[in-house]
Amino acid sequence: MKKTGGKATEGKKIRMQGRKDWVIFWVFAALVCYCLAHPIEYQVNAWLRERGNPWLKEINEPQPYGRMIAAVLLFILVAEVVLFLCRKSLKAKLALLAAGVLMPLSLMGIYQANCQLVTSVLWREAPRMAVITYREGEERISVPLSSEECQEIQELARNMIVVSDKAEKEKFMEWFTTETSDAYLGADQVSLYFPEKYGHSYSLDIRCKDGYVYLWRGHGRTQADLVTLFQDNGVARWMEEMRQQAHPQGVTRQD
Repeated sequence: MKKTGGKATEGKKIRMQGRKDWVIFWVFAALVCYCLAHPIEYQVNAWLRERGNPWLKEINEPQPYGRMIAAVLLFILVAEVVLFLCRKSLKAKLALLAAGVLMPLSLMGIYQANCQLVTSVLWREAPRMAVITYREGEERISVPLSSEECQEIQELARNMIVVSDKAEKEKFMEWFTTETSDAYLGADQVSLYFPEKYGHSYSLDIRCKDGYVYLWRGHGRTQADLVTLFQDNGVARWMEEMRQQAHPQGVTRQD
């Protein structure tokens, strides 16, 4: 009887026959890793958000980065297994491991730069629209702002400073956690909507309640609220003046 299969089946091992087979394998592996990254994409995005731009809320975030970072980590893991099975040198394994560290770090840096670019429109562009929303009894009434009022609130927003004092932030978060529903729906709010720029839209929702000025950004990995607290530079007083000027029935004013 003739032996078949030759070296391809010697020792019952599947061997790559050339560069083309390796290219197909790595492309397929990359696609599989990208698909498998989907279930953990949210957790990675939430992790990035916790360390992200304090002026950016979840709805305006650049989205692909969480999935790309997760896919890269999975791909590096697969590659390390392949190097081990192919009995490659320790040097090659360490080089791959270094790449596995540098690539996610690079993507994190690009993510931060992208977020900075998205939020930069606050300082570079005029909003296409701004709306103030306040609570009147059980109702929430929204009133569009005039061009002059838009300029006033944008100037105030540009000069807001993020609170960095740990004790003050802890006190605020204790209040916010206790008053979450009311702090979100019961607060006076002014929203600035900017035209799409750099491939992303951007809006800024400034909320004021009980002397606090803040931005609700979204949720972290444990579903905890992520909130940026600002020093009040006159925003609360401006919003109170706008409330007093607003039509009691919430009828839209014309410029």
